[in-house]
Parts: sequence; C-alpha cells; structure tokens
Amino acid sequence: MTEKVKITYGVMVAIIIGVGAYLYKQSKLLAAFDYKFKTLTYLGSNNNVADLQAVIEFSNKADFDITITGYRLDIILDNRVIGKASQDNTKLVIPAKKSANIPFLANADTSLTISLGVSSLIEHFVDGTESGGAVKGNVSIKAGLVTIDNYPVDISTTTGDLLNELKTSSLS
Repeated sequence: MTEKVKITYGVMVAIIIGVGAYLYKQSKLLAAFDYKFKTLTYLGSNNNVADLQAVIEFSNKADFDITITGYRLDIILDNRVIGKASQDNTKLVIPAKKSANIPFLANADTSLTISLGVSSLIEHFVDGTESGGAVKGNVSIKAGLVTIDNYPVDISTTTGDLLNELKTSSLS
C-alpha cells in the first residue's frame, strides 16, 4: 500500500468516527430533554388581541446545558388554536441536570380565548365535562456544536389537570 492510500484510508476513518461521535452526541441530547405543561395565564388584552403566557417545564438530564434557540408553538383549547407563540434567535438556557420553567408569550383573539375559556370552566364545574388543551409545535435546541431544529413539542392536558395544578401550587 502506498503512502497516499494509507492517508486516504486514515481520513475516511476519521470522518466516519467524527460523524459517529456527532450522531451519538445528538442521540444523547434527545434522550436528555423532556418537558411538561405547567400553567396557562391570561395576561390581558389590547385591540382585541389577548396576551397569553404558557409556562412549560423543560428538564435536562444531561451533563451539559441545553439552549432553546427558537420556537413556534400553538396553544389549543377544545381542538381550536387560540394562541400562537413564536420567536427566532432567542437564548433560553436549561442548566445541566436541572429543570427550568420557561414562559412562552402568545397572541390570541380575545373574544375566542375568553369564550372558550369560560365555556370550558362552566362545563367542568356544571357537568364535569373535561375540555382538552394542548401546546403543539416545535423548538430548536442546541448543546455545544449539536443543534436540532424543529424538535417536536406535543403536550396535552385537561381543565381538571390545570385546576388541580392551580390548587396544588396555591397550597404550597
């Protein structure tokens, strides 16, 4: 084997090892990232645009910080999109081995938000009907050199779960 062939094989092996290490790091990032819905807050309205705040708890089980660099989320109540939250070029850090409650601000149609919210509460208290709520969309996450765009977020909850969370948080 000539020197040129040995160098070519060496470069090919180095590239394969590099790609394998990158894919391994990406799989560790995906395994270390988890989330759950915490609260939805109505912050008021202006010119028929309601401001909502959805708080999502992100958990990072990895030994390295994970940064959310952008997001596009829909806030859904009874299968209807009531709010949209999106931002690019953000930097929301979830520390290594910790959880972080991250607020996402969304804009919504005021009358739709209030009417669906009130009807969901009335149905829950009058006849026990559970309304379904969800936050769906994607986030872009980064850890070191590894970046994952459009990581799916799909969180579902019910009015009963939200009210139980409210009761629990007010007692502590």
